[in-house]
Amino acid sequence: MPLYDYACACGVRFELLVPSWSTPDPDCPDCGAGTVRRPPSPAMRTG
Repeated sequence: MPLYDYACACGVRFELLVPSWSTPDPDCPDCGAGTVRRPPSPAMRTG
């Protein structure tokens, strides 16, 4: 299961293990809003 970062408009950032069959974004654990987003992840460099 991939680990995703989420951010809410209330300022809370959290990580969540998300099964591949789960499509809806989770609710914010702090305020309960269902409008969380996945901010862009930093790029990985190799070599």
